[in-house]
Amino acid sequence: MCNPAKRLVTDALSTLKRIDAAGRVLCRADSAFYGHATVASALAGGAEVSVTVRMDPAVKRAITRIPETAWATIEYTDAVFDETTNTWVSRAEVAEIEFTAFTSRKKAAHVTGRLNVRRIPELNPKDRQGQGTLFDAHGITRFSPRLTPRSWTRSRRTKPTANTRLSSRSTPT
Repeated sequence: MCNPAKRLVTDALSTLKRIDAAGRVLCRADSAFYGHATVASALAGGAEVSVTVRMDPAVKRAITRIPETAWATIEYTDAVFDETTNTWVSRAEVAEIEFTAFTSRKKAAHVTGRLNVRRIPELNPKDRQGQGTLFDAHGITRFSPRLTPRSWTRSRRTKPTANTRLSSRSTPT
């Protein structure tokens, strides 16, 4: 049985090779395409990959391993509407950690990369008595195999920024 997502990626990469497109290729997909067939076919075709992951137990465990010191605050140049929380967001925190996807498969099929996570501080208020929230609300989490650790762009005020006109509504550039 043919995987439609794998076929879509394979056909797109074949077309790019056939027309002799120049430059690096980034296969960017939402969580509906987060699967071994899609990611592996994009990597096999020479593309970089950035795919939104589902919040499964392995992803949740990886997020809990991110130290508090790893979170960097970013300010969006324009407020962005977060459909998950139904609110406008102008500030978020981002972090990343090494992550191996598809570990239920044979070891040769594991794909290691970076897990980029965004959380919104306003959705995670701290209690005045020092008790933290029961759980953090995390936004879109992306998995990027092969990519090196990211340095968040810094503005003149030394605060990282994300230009929402150049990036997806939920992922910093």
